[in-house]
Amino acid sequence: MSLATDPQPTRLERMFLAVTVAFYALFIPAYYTLIRPGFSHYDEEGVLDQLQLWREGHPLPVGIGWCSVHKWMCAGLVTLGGPHLALVHLPTLMAVLLEAPLLYAWVRPKAGRRAALWAVLAHMVATVTFARGESILDCGMLPFFFLVGVMAVEGGLEALPSFGVGVYLAAMTLDYEGWAEALLFLVPYAIYLRRGRPKSLAAGLAGGLAGLGLALSFTHNFWAKVHGRAVASGPQLDLLGQIRSNVLDLILPTDRIPFADAPNHSWPSPWIWIPLAVGAVLAAKRHRWLLGLAVCGAAAVVAKGTAMEPQRLSLTYLAFSVMAGLGVARLWDGRWGRALCVGLLLFGVADEMWAWASIPASTTAILYRESVPWEDAADWLGRHQPPQGWRLITGLGGHADGAFRFLAAGAGVRPGGEVPVAFIHPAFRPAMRELAPAPHVRIGRYMPVVLWFPGPRDARRLEAIEASLEPLHVVQTTASVSDIVAAARAWLQAPGHDDIWGRTVAWCIWLRYSMLDGALEPAGVAGLLTDSLDSAQAANQFALVFRYAHPEESRCFSDKALDIDPALANLDLQERADLY
Repeated sequence: MSLATDPQPTRLERMFLAVTVAFYALFIPAYYTLIRPGFSHYDEEGVLDQLQLWREGHPLPVGIGWCSVHKWMCAGLVTLGGPHLALVHLPTLMAVLLEAPLLYAWVRPKAGRRAALWAVLAHMVATVTFARGESILDCGMLPFFFLVGVMAVEGGLEALPSFGVGVYLAAMTLDYEGWAEALLFLVPYAIYLRRGRPKSLAAGLAGGLAGLGLALSFTHNFWAKVHGRAVASGPQLDLLGQIRSNVLDLILPTDRIPFADAPNHSWPSPWIWIPLAVGAVLAAKRHRWLLGLAVCGAAAVVAKGTAMEPQRLSLTYLAFSVMAGLGVARLWDGRWGRALCVGLLLFGVADEMWAWASIPASTTAILYRESVPWEDAADWLGRHQPPQGWRLITGLGGHADGAFRFLAAGAGVRPGGEVPVAFIHPAFRPAMRELAPAPHVRIGRYMPVVLWFPGPRDARRLEAIEASLEPLHVVQTTASVSDIVAAARAWLQAPGHDDIWGRTVAWCIWLRYSMLDGALEPAGVAGLLTDSLDSAQAANQFALVFRYAHPEESRCFSDKALDIDPALANLDLQERADLY
């Protein structure tokens, strides 16, 4: 399209775009810092765990689908600026900001300036994009990496650039699993653009093989990870039933987890539906590549849980946004089209913000509020640090606690101090009754934690528990699900692991990851029932896990919880589990 036939967007349209980009640049950092601090369990917590273990001398987990590129970015920023949560947020925030110019530059030659501008607006005035911008998960960067890739595919048609493009497309499998959806579109597109250019095509294929070899060289236990992901996310229904279920849940207002999309709000933003419908017709006539992108980006719709995690479909939403931009460009010149488009955008701004702001506090608490007392506890330790420094004792629960140590380091807690302080999770507070009375600080209203200042004897016991569990926690943070189950089993069977507190933690890890792996071993359940447990809360959680599929085992665990803490007798199972 020539500049002569491509009308310049109005000042009002440019103002809309400037305000939208400014919102992301200014409000999102304020949102995750002031309005909703913390990080989600267990997904975002895992990123911090891995970064902290790397800071402590362990290898940074790298491999296909391990968000490796994203973690390298975070590790570089933390190296330069220190262990601060804001730096871990920075890559996804910058990715969303850079998507605006990249998307505009990609669409402008194909559909014109107005379509490109409104494609950016449709892409950014959406709760799914807002969620990506304030997340610390690698999936938030997929559209940015895709836009870089597609522009490289279109621009590097000579042999040497094609080799580099091939390396990029294959090496990006190290990042998010959703890159497979990007490859479904980018590889055929790259081959199509290089038809009649045999040297360029051969160089691109060679680069792809080199990039894939690089990615595989970093990857260990690849098939174990694939198996674990297939069990955790694979279809439970037949293929068509799974697709139908996901599509209906995505279109209709349903309850979704906060870091994916606002609950009781359809996944495609309602304000774009009219221009999207018009643009889809235009795409079918003149821009069929858009339909291809929408279909390739929708590959995850066959997987279990995609309706609850629509960030998997961010490439489809990218295609929808471009279609909506095409629709606005067609409607704009109509008699009422301009008023309709402006009205839809203003409605969209209000609707998307309201949808996000109205997330129920209970829903947010499930994912985020558990981490808030962690931040508060880290700040408390930083403010009250004695001259001789704290000696942190962590890893006394089912969490690896790397995230807490990361927060503590960011708060100024120096490693290797002398005054022992144990970081104890709510579920393991009952185990403290075996410790001698000692000063402590209880922090947080929801899922509060305890900073316990033990005497010399108890400090030695807790440090021994920490040391014995550390290898298991490292595996928990860096390995596949099946490897974690095997490691927990081996820990429980190894001689010398006799401390009841430590065994309770190991059983919690074994049970959780066995459930994720879809292979709950009867011998393990029997051993769990006969072993001693320090935490009534752990027994309650086990009872909840088994109450439908294995009611007899559930009753046994419930009785076990009452043996540990008879005061729970007047509470039902759910009330007991919610107690801490």
